[in-house]
Amino acid sequence: MERAAVEKNKCFVSTVVYVCNRSLAELEVFCDKILRKLTKHFENNEVIFVMDGHQVIDSGKIGVLLKKLRLNIMAETVQMAYYQGIEAAMCAGDDLAIGDFIFEFDTIDVDYDEELVLTVFNRAREGYDIVSAGDDTMSVTSRMFYRLINHKSNYELRHESFRIVSRRAINRIKILNNTVPYRKALYAASGLPTDYIKYTPVDKGKRVSRNHKESSYRLNSGINYTIIFTKIIEKLTLVLSSVFLLVSIGTGAWAIYCYLAEENLAGGWVSLMGVISFGFFGIFLLITVIIKYMSLLLDINYKKSTYVVEAVNKIERLGR
Repeated sequence: MERAAVEKNKCFVSTVVYVCNRSLAELEVFCDKILRKLTKHFENNEVIFVMDGHQVIDSGKIGVLLKKLRLNIMAETVQMAYYQGIEAAMCAGDDLAIGDFIFEFDTIDVDYDEELVLTVFNRAREGYDIVSAGDDTMSVTSRMFYRLINHKSNYELRHESFRIVSRRAINRIKILNNTVPYRKALYAASGLPTDYIKYTPVDKGKRVSRNHKESSYRLNSGINYTIIFTKIIEKLTLVLSSVFLLVSIGTGAWAIYCYLAEENLAGGWVSLMGVISFGFFGIFLLITVIIKYMSLLLDINYKKSTYVVEAVNKIERLGR
């Protein structure tokens, strides 16, 4: 009976973990709960820690940590040359992963029961290429972002803590796009079977607040993703152009009325300057939107590298 309980799955599973500005104690909790669960249930597995920018945690400390926890698992660390954001960093880890299935942990916060990782894997074995797990605990800005990006969309994006993707899904999104726009949207638009498992957070206090660099990155990325995957900016530009056109027509009608009524046109210079200032504001606003579109097209079509890796280090595995 006990032997059946510890029988391991023969499937090769890779785990890509994003680490940025986190302490070694926080990483230890993740490894003790999640990696221990994976090593217990999978005979062949590996873990790739992606270090986004220079920080206090390095490959040496992670190696000591794995030995301390007695985790017999193939492990590598990917040191990014500088902070590049979660999308580029996770793609660097995915490119090194060799498993049949790949777990992507966007955060090391474990506010769910560790059995959920097995639930997600079992759902993937039922025929789903992408299975995500998440909850509805989000900030106001995140809720606004998802509402905008899901508006009139063919698929629904939701908050995700981690996901499992098949090798076929990884290959499919590489064909769809060579750059790093947004993994969630690419997975959803891949046409492959997807599923979402919603969980109730075990401990909401597990999540930590983001620093200024991460917050700025996510804000800028949110704007970029909204422009790429929705038509909201196009519609906003159309509305603004229509407003400025109506103002111009109204100004012309007002000038004709003043001329026919033989009123003193020089007396309306204050209003005229106000209309001109408003019109130039609209022009500069539209130019700003156009420049933003052009910069996105430049990055997507002509940017040579999606990420820059400084070093890849293998961690010595414990003896069996």
